[in-house]
Amino acid sequence: MMEPLLPLLCRLLPRSRTSGVRILLFHEIREERLEMFRRLILFIRERYRFISPAEYESHLGADEPVYLISFDDGFASQIEAARTILDPLGIKALFFVCAGGVGFRGDEALDYIIRRMGRRDVKELSPHLELPAWGDLAQLISRGHVVASHTMNHARLSEAADPAARIEEIVRSGDEIEKQLGTKVEWFSYPFGDIDSIDAAALEVIGSRYRYCCSGVRGINRADTNRLRVLRENVDLERPAICVKQAALGGLDFYYSSRRRRLREMVDHGRMPD
Repeated sequence: MMEPLLPLLCRLLPRSRTSGVRILLFHEIREERLEMFRRLILFIRERYRFISPAEYESHLGADEPVYLISFDDGFASQIEAARTILDPLGIKALFFVCAGGVGFRGDEALDYIIRRMGRRDVKELSPHLELPAWGDLAQLISRGHVVASHTMNHARLSEAADPAARIEEIVRSGDEIEKQLGTKVEWFSYPFGDIDSIDAAALEVIGSRYRYCCSGVRGINRADTNRLRVLRENVDLERPAICVKQAALGGLDFYYSSRRRRLREMVDHGRMPD
Protein backbone atom coordinates (compact mmCIF):
# COMPACT_ATOMS: atom_id res chain seq x y z
CA MET A 1 0.00 0.00 0.00
CA MET A 2 2.86 2.39 0.77
CA GLU A 3 4.90 1.63 -2.38
CA PRO A 4 3.16 4.16 -4.70
CA LEU A 5 3.72 6.87 -2.08
CA LEU A 6 7.46 6.24 -1.66
CA PRO A 7 8.73 8.83 -4.17
CA LEU A 8 6.53 11.53 -2.60
CA LEU A 9 7.55 10.57 0.92
CA CYS A 10 11.22 10.58 -0.02
CA ARG A 11 10.93 14.11 -1.39
CA LEU A 12 9.56 15.23 1.95
CA LEU A 13 12.37 13.68 3.99
CA PRO A 14 14.87 16.18 5.40
CA ARG A 15 18.36 16.22 3.96
CA SER A 16 21.10 16.24 6.57
CA ARG A 17 23.46 19.22 6.29
CA THR A 18 25.78 17.99 9.02
CA SER A 19 29.46 18.09 8.13
CA GLY A 20 31.69 15.04 8.31
CA VAL A 21 32.18 11.77 6.43
CA ARG A 22 29.16 10.00 5.00
CA ILE A 23 29.89 6.39 4.02
CA LEU A 24 27.63 4.73 1.46
CA LEU A 25 27.04 0.98 1.73
CA PHE A 26 26.19 -1.19 -1.28
CA HIS A 27 25.69 -4.93 -1.68
CA GLU A 28 25.37 -6.76 -5.00
CA ILE A 29 24.74 -4.63 -8.07
CA ARG A 30 22.71 -6.29 -10.79
CA GLU A 31 23.76 -5.45 -14.35
CA GLU A 32 20.52 -3.60 -14.98
CA ARG A 33 21.25 -1.40 -11.92
CA LEU A 34 24.76 -0.40 -12.94
CA GLU A 35 23.44 2.68 -14.71
CA MET A 36 21.58 3.80 -11.59
CA PHE A 37 24.77 3.29 -9.57
CA ARG A 38 26.71 5.41 -12.09
CA ARG A 39 24.12 8.19 -12.01
CA LEU A 40 24.11 8.24 -8.22
CA ILE A 41 27.91 8.51 -8.07
CA LEU A 42 27.88 11.36 -10.60
CA PHE A 43 25.00 13.08 -8.77
CA ILE A 44 27.00 13.10 -5.53
CA ARG A 45 30.27 13.98 -7.24
CA GLU A 46 28.69 17.12 -8.69
CA ARG A 47 27.87 18.30 -5.16
CA TYR A 48 30.45 16.82 -2.82
CA ARG A 49 33.90 15.29 -2.78
CA PHE A 50 34.74 11.61 -2.55
CA ILE A 51 37.61 10.58 -0.31
CA SER A 52 39.65 7.37 -0.08
CA PRO A 53 39.61 5.06 2.96
CA ALA A 54 43.04 6.38 3.94
CA GLU A 55 41.58 9.90 4.19
CA TYR A 56 38.68 8.94 6.48
CA GLU A 57 40.09 10.03 9.81
CA SER A 58 41.54 13.32 8.56
CA HIS A 59 38.13 14.39 7.19
CA LEU A 60 35.95 13.73 10.24
CA GLY A 61 36.12 17.43 11.02
CA ALA A 62 35.45 18.52 7.45
CA ASP A 63 33.50 21.78 6.96
CA GLU A 64 31.09 20.07 4.58
CA PRO A 65 30.01 16.48 3.93
CA VAL A 66 32.50 14.27 2.09
CA TYR A 67 31.73 10.77 0.82
CA LEU A 68 33.33 7.34 1.00
CA ILE A 69 32.09 4.26 -0.89
CA SER A 70 31.91 0.80 0.71
CA PHE A 71 30.66 -2.63 -0.37
CA ASP A 72 29.68 -5.58 1.86
CA ASP A 73 29.76 -9.35 1.14
CA GLY A 74 32.33 -9.29 -1.65
CA PHE A 75 30.30 -10.07 -4.75
CA ALA A 76 31.89 -10.03 -8.21
CA SER A 77 29.38 -7.41 -9.39
CA GLN A 78 30.94 -4.92 -6.97
CA ILE A 79 34.33 -5.46 -8.57
CA GLU A 80 32.78 -4.83 -11.99
CA ALA A 81 31.16 -1.62 -10.72
CA ALA A 82 34.54 -0.45 -9.46
CA ARG A 83 36.26 -1.29 -12.75
CA THR A 84 33.71 0.37 -15.03
CA ILE A 85 32.49 3.30 -12.91
CA LEU A 86 34.67 4.11 -9.91
CA ASP A 87 38.11 3.59 -11.47
CA PRO A 88 37.60 6.00 -14.39
CA LEU A 89 36.50 8.65 -11.86
CA GLY A 90 39.47 8.01 -9.57
CA ILE A 91 37.23 6.96 -6.66
CA LYS A 92 38.72 4.48 -4.18
CA ALA A 93 36.41 2.24 -2.16
CA LEU A 94 36.27 -0.20 0.76
CA PHE A 95 35.47 -3.83 -0.07
CA PHE A 96 34.41 -5.93 2.93
CA VAL A 97 34.72 -9.64 2.13
CA CYS A 98 34.08 -12.90 3.96
CA ALA A 99 37.45 -14.66 3.80
CA GLY A 100 35.87 -18.11 4.13
CA GLY A 101 33.97 -17.79 0.84
CA VAL A 102 36.68 -16.33 -1.39
CA GLY A 103 37.32 -18.54 -4.40
CA PHE A 104 34.09 -20.55 -4.19
CA ARG A 105 32.46 -21.36 -7.51
CA GLY A 106 29.27 -22.99 -8.77
CA ASP A 107 27.21 -25.01 -6.30
CA GLU A 108 29.74 -24.41 -3.54
CA ALA A 109 29.32 -20.65 -3.91
CA LEU A 110 25.52 -20.95 -4.10
CA ASP A 111 25.43 -23.05 -0.93
CA TYR A 112 27.68 -20.53 0.84
CA ILE A 113 25.46 -17.60 -0.14
CA ILE A 114 22.27 -19.35 0.96
CA ARG A 115 23.49 -20.98 4.18
CA ARG A 116 26.25 -18.69 5.39
CA MET A 117 24.93 -15.36 4.16
CA GLY A 118 21.32 -16.21 4.95
CA ARG A 119 20.10 -15.37 1.45
CA ARG A 120 16.95 -17.50 1.34
CA ASP A 121 15.78 -15.37 -1.60
CA VAL A 122 18.54 -16.78 -3.82
CA LYS A 123 17.63 -19.82 -5.91
CA GLU A 124 20.46 -19.84 -8.44
CA LEU A 125 23.93 -18.35 -8.80
CA SER A 126 23.32 -15.29 -10.92
CA PRO A 127 26.39 -13.48 -12.33
CA HIS A 128 25.98 -10.54 -9.94
CA LEU A 129 26.20 -12.91 -6.96
CA GLU A 130 29.38 -14.74 -7.95
CA LEU A 131 32.12 -14.69 -5.33
CA PRO A 132 35.61 -13.32 -6.05
CA ALA A 133 38.90 -15.18 -6.18
CA TRP A 134 41.94 -13.94 -4.27
CA GLY A 135 43.38 -12.74 -7.59
CA ASP A 136 40.34 -10.51 -8.14
CA LEU A 137 40.85 -8.91 -4.74
CA ALA A 138 44.56 -8.46 -5.40
CA GLN A 139 43.63 -6.54 -8.54
CA LEU A 140 41.41 -4.23 -6.50
CA ILE A 141 44.31 -3.46 -4.20
CA SER A 142 46.61 -2.80 -7.14
CA ARG A 143 44.13 -0.17 -8.34
CA GLY A 144 44.11 1.63 -4.99
CA HIS A 145 41.04 0.13 -3.33
CA VAL A 146 41.03 -1.35 0.17
CA VAL A 147 40.01 -4.95 0.95
CA ALA A 148 38.76 -5.46 4.50
CA SER A 149 37.09 -8.05 6.73
CA HIS A 150 33.40 -8.92 6.89
CA THR A 151 33.98 -11.92 9.22
CA MET A 152 35.15 -15.35 8.15
CA ASN A 153 31.74 -16.78 7.20
CA HIS A 154 29.17 -13.97 7.53
CA ALA A 155 28.24 -14.81 11.12
CA ARG A 156 25.72 -12.79 13.11
CA LEU A 157 28.12 -11.76 15.87
CA SER A 158 25.47 -11.11 18.50
CA GLU A 159 24.74 -14.86 18.35
CA ALA A 160 28.40 -15.93 18.65
CA ALA A 161 28.40 -16.53 22.41
CA ASP A 162 31.44 -18.82 22.35
CA PRO A 163 34.66 -16.74 22.65
CA ALA A 164 36.42 -19.15 20.28
CA ALA A 165 33.72 -18.56 17.64
CA ARG A 166 34.16 -14.80 17.94
CA ILE A 167 37.91 -15.14 17.47
CA GLU A 168 37.38 -17.38 14.43
CA GLU A 169 34.94 -15.03 12.76
CA ILE A 170 36.53 -11.72 13.70
CA VAL A 171 40.26 -12.18 14.11
CA ARG A 172 41.02 -15.06 11.76
CA SER A 173 39.19 -13.40 8.87
CA GLY A 174 41.50 -10.38 8.91
CA ASP A 175 44.55 -12.58 9.39
CA GLU A 176 43.58 -14.71 6.37
CA ILE A 177 43.11 -11.66 4.13
CA GLU A 178 46.51 -10.34 5.18
CA LYS A 179 48.09 -13.73 4.51
CA GLN A 180 46.55 -14.12 1.06
CA LEU A 181 46.92 -10.55 -0.17
CA GLY A 182 49.91 -9.21 1.75
CA THR A 183 47.97 -6.12 2.81
CA LYS A 184 47.31 -4.66 6.26
CA VAL A 185 43.66 -5.08 7.27
CA GLU A 186 42.46 -2.26 9.53
CA TRP A 187 38.77 -2.08 8.60
CA PHE A 188 35.98 -4.42 9.68
CA SER A 189 32.23 -4.44 9.09
CA TYR A 190 29.87 -6.81 10.85
CA PRO A 191 27.33 -8.82 8.80
CA PHE A 192 23.72 -7.65 8.53
CA GLY A 193 24.75 -4.26 9.95
CA ASP A 194 21.70 -3.70 12.13
CA ILE A 195 21.90 -2.89 15.82
CA ASP A 196 20.70 -6.36 16.86
CA SER A 197 23.53 -8.12 15.00
CA ILE A 198 26.33 -6.77 17.22
CA ASP A 199 27.04 -6.68 20.95
CA ALA A 200 29.63 -5.29 23.35
CA ALA A 201 31.53 -8.59 23.58
CA ALA A 202 32.04 -8.73 19.81
CA LEU A 203 32.98 -5.05 19.67
CA GLU A 204 35.67 -5.63 22.26
CA VAL A 205 37.26 -8.36 20.10
CA ILE A 206 36.92 -6.21 16.99
CA GLY A 207 38.60 -3.30 18.76
CA SER A 208 41.55 -5.48 19.74
CA ARG A 209 42.17 -6.50 16.10
CA TYR A 210 41.02 -3.63 13.87
CA ARG A 211 41.24 0.13 13.82
CA TYR A 212 37.70 0.73 12.52
CA CYS A 213 34.38 -1.11 12.81
CA CYS A 214 31.61 -0.20 10.37
CA SER A 215 27.92 -0.72 11.06
CA GLY A 216 24.85 -0.45 8.88
CA VAL A 217 23.37 2.17 11.19
CA ARG A 218 22.65 5.39 9.33
CA GLY A 219 24.29 8.72 10.09
CA ILE A 220 27.29 10.91 9.34
CA ASN A 221 30.67 10.43 10.99
CA ARG A 222 32.17 13.40 12.79
CA ALA A 223 35.16 14.15 14.99
CA ASP A 224 33.36 12.67 18.00
CA THR A 225 32.50 9.37 16.25
CA ASN A 226 34.23 6.49 18.00
CA ARG A 227 36.32 4.32 15.65
CA LEU A 228 34.22 1.25 16.58
CA ARG A 229 30.83 2.75 15.74
CA VAL A 230 31.38 4.01 12.22
CA LEU A 231 28.03 4.84 10.59
CA ARG A 232 27.01 4.02 7.03
CA GLU A 233 24.10 4.68 4.70
CA ASN A 234 22.72 1.49 3.18
CA VAL A 235 21.75 2.31 -0.41
CA ASP A 236 19.26 -0.07 -2.02
CA LEU A 237 19.48 0.38 -5.79
CA GLU A 238 16.22 -1.55 -6.20
CA ARG A 239 14.27 1.40 -4.79
CA PRO A 240 12.98 4.36 -6.86
CA ALA A 241 15.75 6.75 -7.92
CA ILE A 242 14.51 9.62 -5.74
CA CYS A 243 14.59 7.37 -2.66
CA VAL A 244 18.09 6.17 -3.52
CA LYS A 245 19.30 9.77 -3.69
CA GLN A 246 17.59 10.81 -0.47
CA ALA A 247 19.09 7.86 1.42
CA ALA A 248 22.55 8.73 0.09
CA LEU A 249 22.13 12.35 1.16
CA GLY A 250 21.13 11.43 4.71
CA GLY A 251 17.38 11.76 4.37
CA LEU A 252 16.75 8.72 6.59
CA ASP A 253 19.21 9.63 9.36
CA PHE A 254 16.52 10.97 11.69
CA TYR A 255 14.88 7.53 11.84
CA TYR A 256 18.04 5.94 13.24
CA SER A 257 18.70 8.19 16.23
CA SER A 258 17.75 5.53 18.81
CA ARG A 259 19.94 2.94 17.08
CA ARG A 260 22.88 5.33 17.03
CA ARG A 261 22.37 5.84 20.75
CA ARG A 262 22.29 2.07 21.39
CA LEU A 263 25.48 1.58 19.39
CA ARG A 264 27.18 4.37 21.34
CA GLU A 265 26.10 2.76 24.61
CA MET A 266 27.59 -0.60 23.52
CA VAL A 267 30.93 1.02 22.80
CA ASP A 268 30.83 3.04 26.02
CA HIS A 269 29.86 -0.06 28.02
CA GLY A 270 33.03 -1.75 26.89
CA ARG A 271 35.03 1.42 27.65
CA MET A 272 36.62 1.16 24.21
CA PRO A 273 39.07 3.92 23.26
CA ASP A 274 38.36 6.54 20.61
